[in-house]
Amino acid sequence: MKETEAPHALWDALATKLNSESGYRTDVSCVELDSDGELWHIASSFHPWENYMYTCDLNTACTYRATTSEPAEYEMEGWVRVDNATTGVTIEERSASELW
Repeated sequence: MKETEAPHALWDALATKLNSESGYRTDVSCVELDSDGELWHIASSFHPWENYMYTCDLNTACTYRATTSEPAEYEMEGWVRVDNATTGVTIEERSASELW
């Protein structure tokens, strides 16, 4: 059941963070994606992504083998899911091709 959509800025941060990573990760706090802390509301100690967690399963696959005249090409495959940490409900899931 989809509760709402994850913020667009959150998907941008996920695409940046996961661009060159692969493997499986589960229940990672999305607050970590705001590495410079720009989104923190200092007065109330609130972060707009504090209730979001992400899980991903990504791998890099060779889509075109290298030849003597052309280098190999690679593409990220897999998926990324954003969940509400307080309810455990999946908010949104995207395939790797939707992020990059």
